[in-house]
Amino acid sequence: MSTQHDVEPTTGTVTPQPSGRRTAGRSTKPVLWAAGVAVLATGTGAAALFGVLGGSGPSGPATAPVSVPDKVGGLAAAAADQDFSQDDGWRAKAQAAVGDATVVGRQYGTAKDRKTIRVVAARSDLSGKLELAWAADEGKKHGNARCTQNFEFADGGRVGVRPTMLLCWRTSETFSAYSIVIDFDEAPKPAEAVQAIDDIWGKA
Repeated sequence: MSTQHDVEPTTGTVTPQPSGRRTAGRSTKPVLWAAGVAVLATGTGAAALFGVLGGSGPSGPATAPVSVPDKVGGLAAAAADQDFSQDDGWRAKAQAAVGDATVVGRQYGTAKDRKTIRVVAARSDLSGKLELAWAADEGKKHGNARCTQNFEFADGGRVGVRPTMLLCWRTSETFSAYSIVIDFDEAPKPAEAVQAIDDIWGKA
């Protein structure tokens, strides 16, 4: 199992700036993907897809640190300038989604590797929030998590299976973790994505 290290939680709640695209009852959120493709993530309306997985979340105060793996799927953590979680816009949206709770993210691999894995964890229920809002169905169970390749990047947008992408997640009322794999050379492996979630959950 990979070693873990604490990641400094984001601080301060900043109201996200409007993206210029609004849908009745839900707001869309611009999210920059590491490969350089800009997509839109939906707001909280997709929460019904998720439910609560894995029973109660890890105990501990909402502001306690959260550890993420040093490596995921054999990939080392990306440099800060290639890590989505170091983007001020993403950090502001993430903190706004959880209030005062801890939320952390980390990217592994680079576009040069033709494979990247994005990991996010929070001491809060992230159902329907941030990139979890991309899930267009309830997913299929893989261990204690659920995974899907069926995405909807914007509310009311085109829904479809993305063969190069995989989103896996596990949520509770007090803790959530999810991972997104993009692999341009072979089908993304649920085992890698779920292992990252299990590592985070087990150390929280």
